[in-house]
Amino acid sequence: MDIAVQTDSARECQPAAAADSVARAVRIPGGNHEYGLRELEKHLDGGELIAFVGSGTSNGVYDSWSSLVGRIYKACVGRDAPDLGSANPQRLIELAEVAKQTSSAVYHRTIAEVFARQPQTRCVYQYLAKAGFRNYVTTNFDCLIADALAQLETDARSRSSVVFPYPGPLLPALQEKKTVVYIHGYVGPDSVPSEENPVVLASSEFALAYEDESPLKSFLTQLFVEYAVCFIGCRLQELPLRSVLSAATRIRRTRKQKFSRPLQPLFILLETWSASTQLAEEKNCPRRALSGTEQIEIATEQDETRYYQDMGLNVVRYAPVANHLGLDILAKKWAKIEDASVHSPSRGGLPYE
Repeated sequence: MDIAVQTDSARECQPAAAADSVARAVRIPGGNHEYGLRELEKHLDGGELIAFVGSGTSNGVYDSWSSLVGRIYKACVGRDAPDLGSANPQRLIELAEVAKQTSSAVYHRTIAEVFARQPQTRCVYQYLAKAGFRNYVTTNFDCLIADALAQLETDARSRSSVVFPYPGPLLPALQEKKTVVYIHGYVGPDSVPSEENPVVLASSEFALAYEDESPLKSFLTQLFVEYAVCFIGCRLQELPLRSVLSAATRIRRTRKQKFSRPLQPLFILLETWSASTQLAEEKNCPRRALSGTEQIEIATEQDETRYYQDMGLNVVRYAPVANHLGLDILAKKWAKIEDASVHSPSRGGLPYE
């Protein structure tokens, strides 16, 4: 689940990162990743790529999915959630269901309190909004990407004009440009969660949203089959979402075999592991023996790449930069902002080196 909760220290834009950090973040290690990045940017420049945005874009502004579930569980049940730190995605969904069954009113009120407040946004939302993406789809609840899109327009579109939330009609959003589809519900100052205005967080909510032939499943299947999509800050942890993607991948492969026509590509943007990046930067240096840690990191990255490739995704990696700024740097490049530096969220205004 790509969801996050507001922290006490909201991330804000501060003075810029050094140019060498910029160059390092956009230099994708490895030939396949460099080719993947070129293909991704070709579709982005053509205005045909849809961004599928997860909570990785909110690092530093919101906490993790487990933190959200823990907060809701304690508010509803009155004690800390058991084994929260080691809980897998399915367990988090079950804990959210326990909280909702204990007190639906407190469950919805707690979610509303978390997301009704508006922290200062990460700069990455401004960059993604300004980049050439056709539309945006998100599993997040908050209004940050919608606000960034609304503020882009010369005529200052209202937030409601760009937002298409579950459980309402979602396909009409793709008939316009620069809209955002909230596939798991939308929560903000103008939208409070309730049984009539649901979010998708607890197991019963997932079951309803992803039941056979549901409007959400139909929307996602069409999205993954017919459109070019780039997953950003999203690792597809939810089993129902992965199942829809797997079904769409089978449809795509059948179409390719039967009709021999090119398909719209699916990309996933991931940070590379540090050892892999370092080896890429040392490619012109004398070979040296790999440390045990480097061998583990490289093997883990290769396994991760194969995992997403088996799901039909083209894996594109960017080099890691401290404080999760690698994604900000790459998004600012896509936004074609001349000053290629980005802002450090946690250095008290000092340039990030």
